Amino acid sequence: MKKRELFRLAFLAVASLWMPVVMAQDLVIQPQSIDGKSYLPIRWDEVSEVKVSEDGETSSMTVMLKEGDSKSFNFDNTTITSGHTLPLITITTDEELEQIPDKINYKTATIKIDGFGSYDDVETEVSIRGRGNTSWTLSDKKPYRLKFSKKISLCGLIKAKNYVLLAGWTDGSQMQNAIAAKIGHMVDMPYICDMIPVEVVLNGIYRGSYLLANKPGINAGNVDIDEETSIMWELDKSMDEEFVFRSPIFNIPVMVADPDMDEARFLEWKEDFLQMEEAVSEGRADEWIDLEQYAAYRAVYDIMQNQELSHPKSLKLYKTEGDKYKFGPIWDFDVAMGANFGYDLDCYNLDKVTKNLSLIPFMQNIDKAPGADKLIRDAIVKFMENEDELWSFIDETQSQME
Repeated sequence: MKKRELFRLAFLAVASLWMPVVMAQDLVIQPQSIDGKSYLPIRWDEVSEVKVSEDGETSSMTVMLKEGDSKSFNFDNTTITSGHTLPLITITTDEELEQIPDKINYKTATIKIDGFGSYDDVETEVSIRGRGNTSWTLSDKKPYRLKFSKKISLCGLIKAKNYVLLAGWTDGSQMQNAIAAKIGHMVDMPYICDMIPVEVVLNGIYRGSYLLANKPGINAGNVDIDEETSIMWELDKSMDEEFVFRSPIFNIPVMVADPDMDEARFLEWKEDFLQMEEAVSEGRADEWIDLEQYAAYRAVYDIMQNQELSHPKSLKLYKTEGDKYKFGPIWDFDVAMGANFGYDLDCYNLDKVTKNLSLIPFMQNIDKAPGADKLIRDAIVKFMENEDELWSFIDETQSQME
């Protein structure tokens, strides 16, 4: 690095220290190793001095902290910027692990969240394991599930015991799930899993950008209904939960997503589902299903062109005794908007809405219920009338993540 460039960096570093405290709270030095394995942001308001030095062919920067420690970075293997950044989630397991080994066994750990002025800092104990189906197999960037001993709010989300870190490996924008959540709000879907962009370091290794969200579930900071009298089903071909079955009419893969239950309770709810399926097959879907909420749910998947409904995968619906079935929460938009299916789309285009979405026969029959088609179209129109709100959200999220 040329001395002129070193001088400029040093000048910017020192100048940042003179900024008003109210601004400095959100400003950080952002050293990241060129190999991508290390990311160590440092708050400017914790810095007492920055020294830039050159020793022959080697150039480095030393950051002196007010508490007395210091951190040094070599410019040959580190890129350093200064500015705003996403919340940083640092997870350190009690065991020495390079990676979380599986989706079954929880590992105890300490979690530290640096909100950098945008959210409250947190440091507490947590249990962590893998999660996801296809997403777990795709790369070394794994999705994770976090479980706390009591309800806690992370990054401004509703208090919950269970959270997920979505890797979004198939989504180059890292925004598709967040965009879906925004559309869900726009069409008045209840119980939206909001998504917060974060950075994740696991056992000292930088894992990349993730989305933090509440885990979909009953009475878990997400679907606020009584778990003693309710159920959440998940229609998913993986069928990897304890209680599963194939429905006799539409051959749907069905499993209990929440809550925990015994065999007797499962059989009661299974019979309830089968009665609903029979009604749908006979054109009586409106007797068992909240069509207005179904229409909003369908609208989000239609607008996003989420093809998971065709498998099905990650399709959730829930019911409280004495009430109708409701679809939701919306979930899993890693493969959407024309991505990863080889569609002839140079970019996402809202003109494709209602043209490419494939549905399982079960949902095709619900669409035929009296008034369902109009409700779906009304939900899409409601979104279109406020379309600019979505583009503003995308621009703001892109800017934040950059």
